[in-house]
Amino acid sequence: MQLKEKHLDELKELRTLQDSWNSSGPPSALSHLTESMTGYFNQEISILEHATAEMGRMKREMPELFESMGPPETKIDHEELARLYAECQDSHAVVIQPEAGAIFDTWRRNRDTGMLPEIDRNYRKSVHKQHKATEEAHLWYTESVPTILERHQQRIEDIKSFSTRVLNSTRETSVALSTASSSAIHANKEINSVRLIDPLHKQVEAETQHIFLKPIEYRNYLQGGQVSKPIFGLGIEETTVLVTQIQETVASSSPLMAFTHWVDVAFFIEKELTEENSLPGLLQKQNRQYKTHLLIGALMMDEPLLPISRSDLSLYGGGIPRTKIKQLLERTLGSRRQQLMPLLVRLVTYWMMYLNDGVLNVFDELSAFLIRSLGCSGLLASLWRKWDAIFDQPFPDGVERRWNGEALLPEVVWLKSGQMYNRNKVKEASEPTA
Repeated sequence: MQLKEKHLDELKELRTLQDSWNSSGPPSALSHLTESMTGYFNQEISILEHATAEMGRMKREMPELFESMGPPETKIDHEELARLYAECQDSHAVVIQPEAGAIFDTWRRNRDTGMLPEIDRNYRKSVHKQHKATEEAHLWYTESVPTILERHQQRIEDIKSFSTRVLNSTRETSVALSTASSSAIHANKEINSVRLIDPLHKQVEAETQHIFLKPIEYRNYLQGGQVSKPIFGLGIEETTVLVTQIQETVASSSPLMAFTHWVDVAFFIEKELTEENSLPGLLQKQNRQYKTHLLIGALMMDEPLLPISRSDLSLYGGGIPRTKIKQLLERTLGSRRQQLMPLLVRLVTYWMMYLNDGVLNVFDELSAFLIRSLGCSGLLASLWRKWDAIFDQPFPDGVERRWNGEALLPEVVWLKSGQMYNRNKVKEASEPTA
């Protein structure tokens, strides 16, 4: 009698546990998965004395088996997508206001000054951020969700297998319940995991079509509202990457260029960028003159890559001691120093090889592009000569980078002897890709 009462209590606990699954998880999933098994338990309560130990063991297995039957955990921040979408709409609303037309007209008349209007840069940045967010969301839906759904489907199959084991075990304990257990086994076999998981597949498909996951179209109202993909004016970090990409793909032979229409070239390349026409693909089709226009556009259409303060320019505009360089770079560039200083070396090399015939002229021009200030070519020259971009530190005293006019490449030498400086035979990372 005591065994019967104990077994009865355990079966009731199982029923209570089943009720908790139904209340905490998707009813359509758990109710179908456990219906045949719990129905059998309800018939078994009064007669299965000898199954107490087996039922207790099975009860301990079931919570772990069912614990991951909740809906797939989403990695999509829908509120953030909504915020980015709204931010794009707000910034777009600004650039189509009548007041924006006057700002754009002023910029067109003075476009050689370079930096895009703030409202257009804000518009570009918001669209760029939204594009990145939608790309990450699509990546999660295409790469992570199928695995999650497959895992859930496997869990259903595991539960299905477990239920069969429970029913077979209890069937063996009592001939009197053979009919009931056989019926329950048959019902359990009818569980269709594909049918149960199909609504989740449909939900995923529907979510991928949501407006928040659609890239917002950018229109360049500086060019009459033409549809484009903004790559210029996206902030210092993105501009650094863009300048590097353009500089590394510049052609090795072409007549010297003029600076007249670099804005038009930049806007044209943005208009041509599509999923089929990537930036590397477009660059490979153009000559050096065309790509140099893009290089200047990238440097001029955003904030300066080397935002040296006025106080530092007043101190070091004509040159800077190597002992002061690291402090200047840390407060000016921070963590971006390791990206920008190698880029400076490559830009000087490119200008020396293709666009100028004198070292002073190179630093005059590049300081206008990189610092946006006159009279600071000496500072830029000091950074180029004295900073080791490979080891991210100043060269030792007596060591500087200089231009080798015969080899048309920079070299690092000991000034007194003229001997090459050997940094453990690490190659100088300044040769341009023409």
